[in-house]
Amino acid sequence: MSDVRLRLLPVVAVVGLALCGFSCERARRSTPVVRVGAPALFAMPPRPVCEGTAATAVDVAAVDGDLREVSGIASSQANVGLAWMLTDAGNAAAVSGVSVDDGTTRIVVTLPVDNIDFEDVAVGPCPDLSGPCVFVADTGDNDAERAFVNVYAFPEPELATLKPAASGVARVDLTAVWTMPLVYPDNARPNIEAIAVLPDATALILFEKIEGETARIFTYRAPWTTLTPEDGADNDAARTVELTGSITVPASVGNDEDRRITGASMHWSGTRLLLRTTGAILEYAAADPSGFFDLAGRAPRQQVVSPEGEEQGEAITHDEAGTGWLSISEVKKKKAKAGDTPVLHKMACDIAN
Repeated sequence: MSDVRLRLLPVVAVVGLALCGFSCERARRSTPVVRVGAPALFAMPPRPVCEGTAATAVDVAAVDGDLREVSGIASSQANVGLAWMLTDAGNAAAVSGVSVDDGTTRIVVTLPVDNIDFEDVAVGPCPDLSGPCVFVADTGDNDAERAFVNVYAFPEPELATLKPAASGVARVDLTAVWTMPLVYPDNARPNIEAIAVLPDATALILFEKIEGETARIFTYRAPWTTLTPEDGADNDAARTVELTGSITVPASVGNDEDRRITGASMHWSGTRLLLRTTGAILEYAAADPSGFFDLAGRAPRQQVVSPEGEEQGEAITHDEAGTGWLSISEVKKKKAKAGDTPVLHKMACDIAN
């Protein structure tokens, strides 16, 4: 079993970008260390966008049974043919790397925190811009009772460097993660199940899940707040995000339940955004990522009905090529049978449309 030790520390801004603040709610703290020199300024590599529309969804395969309640998916940047998935409250505080070709679990990363309500996963530049990181949104709050929520991040493990267990699954136990504790303005307590990380690490965008036509959009902009000398090494203070806009989900998606936003994916070009609702997939376009901070009055570039079998739509991501989509949904509890597991779907770019 691999034991990856990640030491974290506050660092000043580099070329206008700074690191997130650190907290360790229910997590073991790491010893601060001092880095010498500036980190590499990593940004997500460019990818083409689809100028057509999404083709009909194709089944890939059922995924592992441990992902029965999958709530988020994100294509890996460091591992070809892999997508990261996680499950929500009541499940392990873990992220699984799943083959997008056959649905098998190849790697499981365990975080040293509690899964209060993991709801989405994204891949973007690490807070210190050293490489690609996996971001975990522990932001679910169905009962509006959380004083603050957390977004975690950890460097993407590279499967090729890990030794799998006898089961064929490589396992990584993290001893520390970057932790961003967040609160909302005006004591708001929205239920957030969808986040997007900008490809240059200048912001996180959080989309509200609500039964209604209009949902709020919150943004945590760079420079991500660093700890100050007054904060001290043990500071747990949450940072307030900004209410930057809203989105009206088209009535054509369905009833209020179908319009709930449950997942998001930012294209690595920063010009396309996918939003998953319970009943549909919406794609928005913008000249740059700031165009997604407020989607009021904006119509989606395209709207696709959830693939067959994904009645409880939960997760969406651009594929690693950038031109296709991957989607998956947890098993609908009211219709679930013993042994049922979610099916991963692919949607290619249809340039004929």
